[in-house]
Amino acid sequence: MRKTIVSSLFFLTLINGLFAAENFSVSLTANCFRPSDSGYREIYNSAEFLPEIKVGAIVYKNFYLWASVGYLQSTGETIPELSEETKSAQTFSSLGAGIKHELNAKLSIRLGAGLLAVRYKEEAFSGKVSGSEFGFIFDGGLQYSLVPGFFVDLSTGYLSASDKIEGVSIKLGGLKAGVGIGIEF
Repeated sequence: MRKTIVSSLFFLTLINGLFAAENFSVSLTANCFRPSDSGYREIYNSAEFLPEIKVGAIVYKNFYLWASVGYLQSTGETIPELSEETKSAQTFSSLGAGIKHELNAKLSIRLGAGLLAVRYKEEAFSGKVSGSEFGFIFDGGLQYSLVPGFFVDLSTGYLSASDKIEGVSIKLGGLKAGVGIGIEF
C-alpha cells in the first residue's frame, strides 16, 4: 500500500510538472545493459540489448522531470548437463527528477535519480515465475543538438531493485550505457 501511495504521488507530480514545462523532449535509446545478478549473467548473457523510450521536460529553470520505459528479453540455457532453454523478460519503468544544465548552445548535461518499477517473467524447467518490485534509478547523460529540435544523447545509469523467489534473493537491474536520438520542442 505504501509503495502505491508513493508512486502515485510521484506520478501526479510528474504529470503536473510536464504540463508546466518550458521544453519537452522524447528520445529513443539503444542501451548495452549489464545485469547485476551473477546467476542471471551465467544463464543468459553478461551484456544485453535494452531499448528505452524516454520523455522529459524542464519544469523550472534547470529542474528536469522524466519518465522512461525499457524492455529486456533474453533466452539462455540451464546448466550444461540439462541444456534446457530458458526465457526471461523484464520491463523497467521509471519516474525521475534531476538537473539539466546547458554547457553551451549545442551541449547539455543531465544528472538525476528516480523511482523504478520492474516487472519480470522467467520460464525454465517447464515452470514460470513472475513478479514485480520497486527500486531506484540513477541516470545521467550528455545531449548534443544536431539542429534545432533534434539531438543525440549519450547516457548511462544504474537500475537497482531486488526480490525473493522461493526464499532466494535476486537482483533486478544493473548498469546501462547507451546512445539515443530524440526530438525537443
